Amino acid sequence: MGAGIAQCLADHGRDVTLTDIDADALARARQRIATSRTTLEAAGLQTSEASAEGDRRLATSTDLGQSVAEADLVIEAVPENIDLKCRIFSELDQLAPPRTALVSNTSGLSITRLGQATGRPEQVAGFHWWNPAELVPLVEVTSGESTAPELIERLIDLATQLGKQPIHVRRDVPGFVGNRLQFAVFREALHLVEQGVVSPEDLDRAMTG
Repeated sequence: MGAGIAQCLADHGRDVTLTDIDADALARARQRIATSRTTLEAAGLQTSEASAEGDRRLATSTDLGQSVAEADLVIEAVPENIDLKCRIFSELDQLAPPRTALVSNTSGLSITRLGQATGRPEQVAGFHWWNPAELVPLVEVTSGESTAPELIERLIDLATQLGKQPIHVRRDVPGFVGNRLQFAVFREALHLVEQGVVSPEDLDRAMTG
């Protein structure tokens, strides 16, 4: 997800440093972004000029401290493991300037807990993109228990400027909104099949027709 998020930000005029401990992963991300831009251009969704400008604005680094030293916003997109994310947020809290907002692309882990791993919980929020991040318009902006309202407003404004459709998840609940709606549909679909109301094949037709 990190590559798509970085691509979207850079292609909309933001200076971005995509950071990973693995240089090979960064090289693969660069290739993925190049392929995505070619696809967008072929579909008439992006100009070659915008792609070139985005490429100019996108840097990569394996040095987290250097990446965040002057950052206004850090978007974390590591795997969905709460202990790993808490370690990352604690490290970011030590490395980033006090003014820097720290936000997570988590799809449903506790924003409050991530904030508690830092000394700046008011500057921690959820900023969940959907895959592929450069295409899907929905972005969930989630408040933790201590998140400053000003940060939520800032993230909603940023997402809108990026051409996204942000929603504010006002309470820090597992799965946020989008995933909970999907899971509810999945549960009901399984229930209908288990109760003999519909065959799996006809259920598929109902969902895709």
